Amino acid sequence: MILKALCSLAVLAVPATLFAQANDGPFQVNYVSRLDIGDAVINIVNDGFTIDGGTAIPGNGVGDFCVNAYVYSPDQELASCCTCLTTPNELDSWSLLLGPNALLSNPAPGAFAQIKAGNWSAVVKLVATLANANDTCPTADLTNAPIAAGLLAWSTHWHVGPASNPALVTETRFEPGNLSAGEFARLRSDCAISVHQGSGAFCPGCRKSGGLAVPTPSL
Repeated sequence: MILKALCSLAVLAVPATLFAQANDGPFQVNYVSRLDIGDAVINIVNDGFTIDGGTAIPGNGVGDFCVNAYVYSPDQELASCCTCLTTPNELDSWSLLLGPNALLSNPAPGAFAQIKAGNWSAVVKLVATLANANDTCPTADLTNAPIAAGLLAWSTHWHVGPASNPALVTETRFEPGNLSAGEFARLRSDCAISVHQGSGAFCPGCRKSGGLAVPTPSL
């Protein structure tokens, strides 16, 4: 009887385990470093949680969502912001410096100088939100859509190594964070202020349907 009860509890526990994955939360944070050595790349995946049975987008049960990116210099000033419509099982990407989809291709004035002063590093925050009913994304400063689970993301980092191998690159997953209403409002406000002041800050959309590997040395 005890064994039967334990087996029943194990079966009941399986669904909770399957659906309690915290690593694909809607708010994730990482960093980039030593951009003077080489570019950094960010790869993002929609794991499909928002398809119908998860938190389906109204009028769109296929599970698309928007990944809103906010890049901050080390002195906590917004450098750029943009968004990317990502479909389930699609692999999309951003570079930081090089190429038409670089997050820092149109930085806010002064932000790039602060990134350089901060050892060529920056903080990258990603927020996944539901798309509009017509399956489009509002700009990162205007979005007030419900947040969406199902985001997975990775970033590369440059490091100074020994003389025999002076430049080392690693890749780590974005870490899930706790997104408060105040933080979500601040991200959108920082983006809106930079953009509406005519200071640039809007970065291009992501590179669709393709990941980026080891970044190219930049400078």
